[in-house]
Amino acid sequence: MELPVSTILTLAGMAVSVIAAAAIAKQRLASVIEQLGDIEMRLRKIDQRVDRHETQVEMQAQRTSVLSGMMSPEVMERRHREIATLTADVSGIKTQVDKLLSMHNGKHPLINAGK
Repeated sequence: MELPVSTILTLAGMAVSVIAAAAIAKQRLASVIEQLGDIEMRLRKIDQRVDRHETQVEMQAQRTSVLSGMMSPEVMERRHREIATLTADVSGIKTQVDKLLSMHNGKHPLINAGK
């Protein structure tokens, strides 16, 4: 069984076309894989930045929460009451010290140790 030359040439042309298409597909796949690697790297960087920003936002929220707790009306009222109590205590102590100072006349009697 002999094949005519035209059939052989047609088969050879088809084989060359398939090989060329495979080479083009391989080259395109390599290009797509390279692009995917670049996209993955960019996505990882974006993910890292998002993580840093989320951490900063959470830290700022925690700081705000602490500050709002420190400045809440209940806490401020309690502090003002404590300051008022301390001021009253200091005023009373000052009065007592003034009284003690006025009791002392500044003169010390001689004490004879040799008698």
